[in-house]
Amino acid sequence: ADEIVREEGTSYVFNEYVSTPTIDSNGQDIDDPEIFTSLDQVPRPSETMMLFEQSDENARGAANDHVHSRGWFNITTGRGDFVKILGEIEPDRHRQGAIPHSPQISNNLRRTRYDRTAGSANYLYCDTHVKSIPAARIKGWAESGFNFAKPLL
Repeated sequence: ADEIVREEGTSYVFNEYVSTPTIDSNGQDIDDPEIFTSLDQVPRPSETMMLFEQSDENARGAANDHVHSRGWFNITTGRGDFVKILGEIEPDRHRQGAIPHSPQISNNLRRTRYDRTAGSANYLYCDTHVKSIPAARIKGWAESGFNFAKPLL
């Protein structure tokens, strides 16, 4: 909590699909039909996640305001990479027992050595309702190819 206050950050991060425009090599916004930077443009706000609980691996602060959710799913197979997802969000934030986070334990070990499906996390949707979703469901969605972060058109 001290780190969050000191860095003027938060433990929540925005979904890239509803917060971060696509830009070209010159830094200019590109019209991208998958990105909605205005909430009133989101086609199904009650089904679109806006905020995730940030992974403990990431520093809190203004520089870490969104996740790179577009990179969580393989373009060829459509399947999500749960280990990559764990690097940006904490889908098991509310669980019994802690998942160690220290310099002695690499982020990869933290993501793979422990059962990361035994808890749940809160998700804020674009219509402002909050839902607690079990980490096992997030992992299942990712492995089945359901991109839970992407707005449904």
